[in-house]
Amino acid sequence: MRYKNIFWGVLFLAFGILWLLKSVSVITFSWIDMIELWPLIFIWIGIGLLPIKEWIKISLDIIILAIGVVFLLSPTNFNRFTGCDETTKVDLSVTDIFVIPMDTNRIMTASLEADMGAGEFSIVPDSNLITINGISAKYIKNKQFISGSDAEIELDIIPPFAETNRVLTYEIGLHPAPVWDLSFDMGAVSTTFDLTPFKVKEVSIDAGASDISLTIGNLYPDVHVDLSTGAANITIRIPKEMTCYVTTESALTNHSLTGFTKTSKGNYVYTPDSTSIGTIDIDLNSGVSNIDIERY
Repeated sequence: MRYKNIFWGVLFLAFGILWLLKSVSVITFSWIDMIELWPLIFIWIGIGLLPIKEWIKISLDIIILAIGVVFLLSPTNFNRFTGCDETTKVDLSVTDIFVIPMDTNRIMTASLEADMGAGEFSIVPDSNLITINGISAKYIKNKQFISGSDAEIELDIIPPFAETNRVLTYEIGLHPAPVWDLSFDMGAVSTTFDLTPFKVKEVSIDAGASDISLTIGNLYPDVHVDLSTGAANITIRIPKEMTCYVTTESALTNHSLTGFTKTSKGNYVYTPDSTSIGTIDIDLNSGVSNIDIERY
């Protein structure tokens, strides 16, 4: 039996089992941690080039795969191995902060386009138009266009080279008064976006391997959500009093859409029992993923 066939068979079996166990909440891990195991690729290539018997290569591959799984399921040990434990996370301190003030309440609509790189992100209400805790303003390129009651903000976050081996943690503060259009371009991420305090019209997230938790509020009657990710674990929470349409073009996905009705291939709809107070349109485009849409 050919070595390559056995290797790829074992690798896909292991990945499928891990994905299944994660989907049913038997185990927990982050897709970001899986990306961090990329050096294993070089080890497997090296094993494949060794002039040794195939059964020895297969044994070594399985041992290396087992070591990778152990590190994946043991974040504390893995972080210690990489030197990236909890103490090396970026502190959300007043010395690491970027602010665009909300001078008056005259701004009625605001858009934020942010290139955030990789890291852990959360969104909270703030008295400023935008506040970003976790990085100094000198590492953020920004463009501001404020005209009358409209504000357009473009941010490009470039962390210092010395910080790139850390788990970059950002807390994004937004003022709750404007109607927001939000667009985030990110790498491998873990996000907790609770948008219930905000009037949000558009949310667009383009990310790599991701753990995304997104909660949509009911303060705006017509919301559009666009998610494009790599391998991802996605949880979206929607108000039960709003109609929701879901379109998914995701490959190899596991969907949990309780209460939704499938209208056609890749299209689902949820209709409230009582009168609907608005509409949420969700477009999903991801790689291997687990997608869970919950009502609250």
